[in-house]
Amino acid sequence: MSSRKRVLLCVGIVMLLCLGTVAAVGCGSHEESASPESTASASTRYAEQFPLQYETLQQTRVNAKGITVGHAAEHLAEICEAPTVRDANGDPVLDQDGSVQMVEAAFNPETDTYDINRLSDEQLAEMNLRSGCVACKTTHFDDIYAQQGAAAFGNVYNAEARAIVGGDYFDCALCHVGEPDSGELKANLSFWQATGGSFAARLDPRIGICAQCHNYSDYRSSIETEDDLRSIDMYRNGYDIDALFETSWEDGVNFDVDEKTGIAESYVLHPTVELFKDTRMEELGVTCVDCHMPKAKAEDGAEYTDHFSAKSPLESDDSLAYCLTCHERQGTKTADDMAAYTRERQRELAEGMADLQKRESAFKAALVEAVGERGKDDPSLDEPKELYAKATWYDKCLETGPNESPGSQAAMLDWRSILEKAQAACDEGMAALGR
Repeated sequence: MSSRKRVLLCVGIVMLLCLGTVAAVGCGSHEESASPESTASASTRYAEQFPLQYETLQQTRVNAKGITVGHAAEHLAEICEAPTVRDANGDPVLDQDGSVQMVEAAFNPETDTYDINRLSDEQLAEMNLRSGCVACKTTHFDDIYAQQGAAAFGNVYNAEARAIVGGDYFDCALCHVGEPDSGELKANLSFWQATGGSFAARLDPRIGICAQCHNYSDYRSSIETEDDLRSIDMYRNGYDIDALFETSWEDGVNFDVDEKTGIAESYVLHPTVELFKDTRMEELGVTCVDCHMPKAKAEDGAEYTDHFSAKSPLESDDSLAYCLTCHERQGTKTADDMAAYTRERQRELAEGMADLQKRESAFKAALVEAVGERGKDDPSLDEPKELYAKATWYDKCLETGPNESPGSQAAMLDWRSILEKAQAACDEGMAALGR
């Protein structure tokens, strides 16, 4: 990119993406971004009939890393429409302090704002802002797909495409079928329906609706034609952590390869549903909705489902009360006890991850040294390179997202076995190098 400067902005700061002010949902100041009538009607019906659910859906929080998280439409608009430098996966490039790199060409010094509408399609392509980035954030991607076909995944997310979405991110139709009061849950995103296969079909709907986004897939950037879309077979080797590694390794997705050394490192983002499947909690019938969208009571006593799914269950008395329905029988008596128990598991996992990363660093240093001695294409390095990639795969699976704090996923996966696998991969790799 010829014109770029690094401007450090905390991800949690609301970025003004359009000239003027940002409207309640999306960039309302740009005429082309007005929501279609059908979109407004659907959203309005849900908001009017279920105001408590819709109100909680539009909440965000600042996590332990100081990063704003949540599914609020305005927040997702900031993520999807921000003029940031993006990686091959279409995700904003973050510095270690949680800041992002902004595109200089989108900065308007007169208004002191960043304006995506100032960017040409060529500039949008350079910063890798593709419509495929919103394939798991709004059902209106299906409308883009209907117009553009499979090429929509790789086409730039320009003003025309953004007008189709109309700022209606994480719309109710992602998870609900028909009228708001039907009560039917279904994973409605077409990309997940096309790629999830029999694995997706077996999921409890209260897990499947979250699985649409919280899965390991990184295939969107490779889709150009209908044949590309139909050829994706994400679960051909299975859905456990090793099967997913095998599939990603075979397909060349979820890994960055250093050109100089040929060493690959995983960047898999959130294989949450796959790692939750077959855990003890899943076997007991616990679903994503049970913990992250608990039943709550309004001030007037009305019961409703809290839709603030990005809130940590440890910060929700309603979620902790649900946890206690099982854990109380194990001697955990109060919500505070439940939170303390979970945080102790998170601390153990975080310590294990820190130790793993030390092992990985030593392994990589030895691997880089071996590449320098033998050359990056020496076949004797194929095995240790794959083992190093596998170690980083396990590491990223434990992290399940760059915005998460180390250890925060302790309740959602079988982390002890994953740590053991990662440590074994490091040890085997070092042995293969003769270290």
